[in-house]
Amino acid sequence: MLKRKVVSAILTLFLSTFVFTVFLPLDSFFTQPVIQDVDLKEDLISYTLFFSLGLLLYGLPISILIEKITSKLPQGSLAFSFI
Repeated sequence: MLKRKVVSAILTLFLSTFVFTVFLPLDSFFTQPVIQDVDLKEDLISYTLFFSLGLLLYGLPISILIEKITSKLPQGSLAFSFI
């Protein structure tokens, strides 16, 4: 079960990093909206850092905690059935 959660976290990291890098470059936040060449390498590194920290420090532990609650308590499976 942990292997599946780690694989899904890695897949989420790659997909979210790619989508945010391509469709929402960091340069668009700090410059005027003009057509210009964008260096995606710096954006890719920045987004990868932030998403990996978020997934490893928040997403994976919360997912493991919810799994433990639902496996131990019968009421827990009903409470977290929407996830």
